[in-house]
Amino acid sequence: MSVSENTFLMMLPVALLAGCANYATLQEVDTMPKGHSKTGVGVTGTSYKVDAGGKLDSVAVPAVNVWYRRGLTDNLEAHAAAWIPLGGSAGVKYQLAGNRTTAGPSLSLGVDFGFLQMSTTDDMDNTSKQTVVDTYIPVYLGYRTGPGFALYASPKYILRTSTGDAGTALGHLAGGTVGLAIGARTQFLLEGTVIYDISLGAPAFQGGIGVAF
Repeated sequence: MSVSENTFLMMLPVALLAGCANYATLQEVDTMPKGHSKTGVGVTGTSYKVDAGGKLDSVAVPAVNVWYRRGLTDNLEAHAAAWIPLGGSAGVKYQLAGNRTTAGPSLSLGVDFGFLQMSTTDDMDNTSKQTVVDTYIPVYLGYRTGPGFALYASPKYILRTSTGDAGTALGHLAGGTVGLAIGARTQFLLEGTVIYDISLGAPAFQGGIGVAF
């Protein structure tokens, strides 16, 4: 087996795990009204750095995203998202300021939890299991010009807990998303994200587009 093949096999479990992280927001600041809901689908592309035996290598990961949002009250919504490959999250968002039908600034606060459990097998048929729980703390900021157009930004902190055969490790990530939402009933979304992995000392870049009904 060549050196490059060995390096690839060593990187593969890490790259797969990194590929499961998704930092997309794909929603404006305003919460859904009570009893109303939206379903969306989109695609993201993410460039990561992964630690391959002490060397940082780049991995590019595309993903298909689906999500669902529902208003619990006029200011509180619950939402859930899943992305292929291998990831999902759920959380809530509470709107403190702003209105989805009139122009002006908006502010919301939220919390989300992502969960992943996976197994990997190396070339020696050794199987290892890894469980990752991400706790997202986002702040949603934005400005709406009217019912059909809104700009948004979402700085966020992520606490990552990884549990596997080698024990439990904590990771810290921070960054943000900027985007725009076009349309009132049907929305088109476009956004970009930069997240810095403090533990690894490297950034991740993500772009995303989507449509919500």
